[in-house]
Formats: sequence, structure tokens, C-alpha cells
Amino acid sequence: MRIKTIVYSGANGDKCTISFEDGTELKSFASVIVSAGVYTGMEMTQAEYLVLKNASAAAGAKAKAAAIAARAPLSRAMLEKKLREKGEAPEHIKSAADWLDDIGAVNDGEYAAVLVRHYSAKGYGRIRLKEELRRHGIDKELWDGALEETPDPSAFIGAFIAKRLPARAEKDRAAVKKVSDALLRRGYSYEEIKNALERYLDTPED
Repeated sequence: MRIKTIVYSGANGDKCTISFEDGTELKSFASVIVSAGVYTGMEMTQAEYLVLKNASAAAGAKAKAAAIAARAPLSRAMLEKKLREKGEAPEHIKSAADWLDDIGAVNDGEYAAVLVRHYSAKGYGRIRLKEELRRHGIDKELWDGALEETPDPSAFIGAFIAKRLPARAEKDRAAVKKVSDALLRRGYSYEEIKNALERYLDTPED
């Protein structure tokens, strides 16, 4: 296979299209071309072409991974899922994810801490926080470290109860259950809610 032309494109000329005399075209990258020592007029064997094709596909997966990671923080599992959805080969997905992991562009430990801070600020308890960590693909080994940053829930629960319950003296069971259910949905434990309700309902009015 003889290379007929190499046409560069992209904002920085980092992409290229290699055209062969037999009509075959291969999308690649300048870095791959330089590394492989490819040039116009070069005669390639089928084996050499397949190596170049694989290297180009791997570089393409890295480019897509970098673009995905640049848009918003995400976990490695989420990155790999997005690459699978784009049709990348498993070996190229792993290579791209390893590369971003190595350079610190994807860091599950830091991302877990970001998730915990974000959802804690929204008023969610540890049970809901764990659900979010699981949903975002964070390994369980990283949960404890991230959850150490969670604030004491009693202040939020107390304020939530005070805002939504009627006058303490009424002790409206239906209202108490409604508030309790709402806090359970936010990821607070039964024990945390029970203790906060007892403190609130047993506090005499001013």
C-alpha cells in the first residue's frame, strides 16, 4: 500500500487524513504520523497499515476522552461509559482512561469529595450521598474518605423540621410523618430523624 497524500486539518493541524493509492483512507493524527515516521509516497505492508490504524484509533479515543473530561468533572467509570457509547474499543478505552488518570485529569478520590460537598450543601444525608457516589461510579473503597467531610446533620435536620412542622404543642402526627418521610428521602437515617424530632417536640415553647 503506497501513501498518496497526507492532508492535515483541525484547528492546530493536529488531525490528518492519509489517502492510499488503492483508494483507502485513514483518519489519523499528526502525533501518530510523526511517531510512526509516515510520509507521502511511503510503501506500507498490510501489517504496517494495521499497526498504524490501531495507533490512530487509540489516539482518537484519547482525544475524545480528553474532550469529555474537559467539559465537566467525572469519574473514571463515567468516562469509560461515555467512550463505550461512542463506540470505542475496550482496549482503547482502558488506555485513554489510564492516560487521563496518570496525568490527573480524572481522579476518583477528588471527584468523590466534590460529590459529597455538592450534595451535602443541597441538604442530603449520608444514605443519599452513598447512592450518589454509587450512581457516579465511585469505587466503595473511596467512600469513607469522601464521607469524612460530611457536616453534622443535626443542624440541617433541626432547621428542616422547624420550618415544616406546625406549632410544637400540636404534635400533629400526620405532619410529623410527612416531615419524617421527606427527611428519609433526603438520605437521613431513621435514628437521626427520630432524635431530632424528639428534641424538637420536647422543647418547650418560648
